[in-house]
Amino acid sequence: MFFFEFYPTHCTVKNQVTKEILLQGILKEGNYVFSTLQRSLPPTIQHTTTGSSSIVPLDVWHARMGHVALNTVKRALYAFNIGVKMNSFFCDSCVVAKIHQLPYPVSNTQYMKPLEMIFIDIWGPAHEYSIDGHQYYISFVDACSKFTWLYLMHAKSQALDIFLKFKLLVENQLGHKIKNIQSDNAREFISFDKTLALFGIHHRYTCPHTHQQNGVVERKHRHIVETGLSLLAHASLPLKYWSYAFKAAVFIINNLPTSILHHQTPHTILYNNPSTYNLLRVFGCACFPLLRPYNEYKFDFKSHICLFLGYAVNKKGYFCLHPNGKIYVSRNVLFKEDEFPYKTKSNLFEPNGSSIPASISSQPLFLLSEPHSPTITHAPQSPTVTPPAIHNTASSSESMMSSSPTISSPNISNAAPASTINMHPMQTRAKSGVQPLLVILFLSIPKPPLTILNGRKLWMLNMMHTLKTTPELS
Repeated sequence: MFFFEFYPTHCTVKNQVTKEILLQGILKEGNYVFSTLQRSLPPTIQHTTTGSSSIVPLDVWHARMGHVALNTVKRALYAFNIGVKMNSFFCDSCVVAKIHQLPYPVSNTQYMKPLEMIFIDIWGPAHEYSIDGHQYYISFVDACSKFTWLYLMHAKSQALDIFLKFKLLVENQLGHKIKNIQSDNAREFISFDKTLALFGIHHRYTCPHTHQQNGVVERKHRHIVETGLSLLAHASLPLKYWSYAFKAAVFIINNLPTSILHHQTPHTILYNNPSTYNLLRVFGCACFPLLRPYNEYKFDFKSHICLFLGYAVNKKGYFCLHPNGKIYVSRNVLFKEDEFPYKTKSNLFEPNGSSIPASISSQPLFLLSEPHSPTITHAPQSPTVTPPAIHNTASSSESMMSSSPTISSPNISNAAPASTINMHPMQTRAKSGVQPLLVILFLSIPKPPLTILNGRKLWMLNMMHTLKTTPELS
């Protein structure tokens, strides 16, 4: 709403709420003539209803009120019937303290052919490595069809090599050339420039820290991650299977209709071929692939319960995870889509417990037994094992290993040399009358891995200890 104010030489049109002057008319030959774009009066004709001779400008009131919005200043002054000199100004203090991102306009650019524009971005790192050791993925989104390609990566440095493989693949399949790509300012994408210049591909960057300008692929990241996590949650799978879940999510998304494409699928737009849902199965459900070609014996079962992990890209088949850790790709698969092995039979794929049996977790580190028939002797905590007498001939080690160990206090004896006659001219310790002192060390620890040494290894241990402790031999 507005109102008029008439003066001897002019008239004004003002806003009824803020008292802002909207138009000014000059009296000419008994009529008031209004200029089209004139919206403020000269300072000399401003007035105040309070009768004050000095009128404070608007910028001063703006500073007095703590740099609030101008509409708030005008409403406050009008409420208290305070006159103000309306002037235009630019407040530097508000800019440096309150500047924020400007609104992003909706892009009206349309791409009518595939590969005219490819949006690229890298997702990661994931806080948990995938089951196949990946931590990143790079996605390529076609601006025309919104079709998505996803490649798993171990490191960001693989981005350029993967792009070159992707370029050869899509240009050969679609019969078009990549003309433009758009990415952020990451180092791995800046290194693309020299290679792209050789192929005549224009590289467009987003402004630094402005990922909104690459919104197509950023929103695609969100779609892929949310779909993949939903698949994992429904099947109660651990996060280490995220790579297979994300690839399955991309396969599904590329075959779903979207309003952006007038309710057509990206696969249909790109390949001019209708999508089919005959291959879709519930991710993470139980499946039974035909395993007869992999059987070693005729009595082996022809199938075994496996875990469905998605769709093969280069084959018309399914990924099936066997409890032994192998992943089979087969088209001959029967599915049980209402059963999820990780909910009911998680021990098949995630065996629990230690590989060391509890009954032997507290055994001594070294045990003596028969050379050809090793046995494990169960003993109480912290036992002390006394070996038999050790002779200093070559045959004495065999007789030592054939003896049975007994549990008692340590008793190490030195036997006399053997009576065999050595005719070799080499001077040995036996010929010189040197009697080595052999000491066998037996340890008992709370829960070590069990190790059984044969006679030869024990003899070598004794000899090494003798060389270190006998001064005559050092």
